[in-house]
Amino acid sequence: MKILLYHPFIPPYRVDLFNTLSKRYETDIVTMYNGDCEQAFKSKSLEHLMFFKPISIKNKIFFLKFLISNKYDIIIPHEFGIITIITIIYRWWLKLTLKKTYRLIVTVDDSYDMVVNHNQFSWKHKIATQLMLPFVDEMINVEPRIVDYYRKHYGKGIYFPIICDDNRAETVLKTCLPISERIVKEFNLEKKKILLYVGRLVKLKNLEMVIQAYMSIQESDTTFIIIGDGPEKTKLKEITKGRKDILFLGQKTGHELYAWYNIAQIFILASWQEAFGAVTNEALQGGCRCLISKLAGSQCLIKEGVNGYTFNPHDKTMFTTLLTAEIKKNSTPIKLPLIQRPNLMTQRFEMLINNIINLIEG
Repeated sequence: MKILLYHPFIPPYRVDLFNTLSKRYETDIVTMYNGDCEQAFKSKSLEHLMFFKPISIKNKIFFLKFLISNKYDIIIPHEFGIITIITIIYRWWLKLTLKKTYRLIVTVDDSYDMVVNHNQFSWKHKIATQLMLPFVDEMINVEPRIVDYYRKHYGKGIYFPIICDDNRAETVLKTCLPISERIVKEFNLEKKKILLYVGRLVKLKNLEMVIQAYMSIQESDTTFIIIGDGPEKTKLKEITKGRKDILFLGQKTGHELYAWYNIAQIFILASWQEAFGAVTNEALQGGCRCLISKLAGSQCLIKEGVNGYTFNPHDKTMFTTLLTAEIKKNSTPIKLPLIQRPNLMTQRFEMLINNIINLIEG
């Protein structure tokens, strides 16, 4: 089985999927090359985790030469963009002239809310999906509700969320425990309950509502850690001015980020528009209970009451009630030395990856 997979960059949350395909099949993984962009830097920092060597192209037209020069059984482009158009047109030409073909499977990260409630990032994205979907064989979706939707309307869709290999994540988290203990001492967090947010500081993340809800709760033993950067930072810091229990720590990556998943008891993602939210998977693997927006694709990782709750991001009262209950009932103050907490993911990578293997080999 020979596979050609295209993704604009190597995302950390897809490395384990790409590794699996590379180990199991003859797989070429093609990405766009841009040495100056942030995503290129992130991809380079992941090289030690890769079991494959990605092929970088400077222009999307160069992707066509891989189609022409190699005989692939399956092409897996990402989303409905130029690359997918190229694969559709070339497959049509191949059938017409040489009576040959390949299977075309597209990875699509849209959440159920984005598609069904017309809350997509752009109208172009929406129209491109509708126009091209009939010309592909299958699609890989990130949550069960959107799989049901696409199967009902197009007869296509399988479920594979944006998650990392649990065994690898647990090893990394264990390695980070000394860093976590250093952080606890540095910020004087022992005997505290820790809330955590990780992501961009932009309006659609709804962080202002989260902060207002948190500030309305009178709990002296809590600290809210905000990791990330963005245009809303100045405004949010002004709102929290004088609050020593709300800390803006800027961007964190690698072990410095994973160390916080060992520390926090509650992780929050309150976006009113979110394709998935890979940080939910990371937080659950670190043992954090999660409060996740019902509009985020990653709400599918939450089993209500077991590893957290989902909520309407437009309902501040509902969120405040959930947050209050989590702080009072389900959070234990930090105590040193730290121990590795159980992984709270109820869906394991090694089981869900079979959905893709069965699709490829079926």
